[in-house]
Amino acid sequence: MKRILQLMTAVALVGFASTATADDHEIIESVMKDGMKGKSSLVAKVKTGKASKEEIKKLHDMFVKLAKTKRDKGDPASWTTKTAALVSATELLVKGNKKGLGALKKASNCKACHSIHK
Repeated sequence: MKRILQLMTAVALVGFASTATADDHEIIESVMKDGMKGKSSLVAKVKTGKASKEEIKKLHDMFVKLAKTKRDKGDPASWTTKTAALVSATELLVKGNKKGLGALKKASNCKACHSIHK
């Protein structure tokens, strides 16, 4: 009986450790609202070439924060892959590498992420 209780406690702790926190939710909401949503968003400005270097850096910093969050919905590996692609694309752009633009256009496909994680 003691062994079963220990096993149940361990399983509960693992499940608790892997769930998203309220802070994660706030970060995700903020990045979606300020960085991704609409024609005046940072990602839209970057894609159209209208963003300043400071705005590109700000978007990159937002994506770095996003990549550190956990999402309750969908496969955690998928979340990691998708957020890492956003970070990589903006990192290229911060460095002035134009290949980042194509990578950002591909990585910022809203439906690809929302269909799994929203």
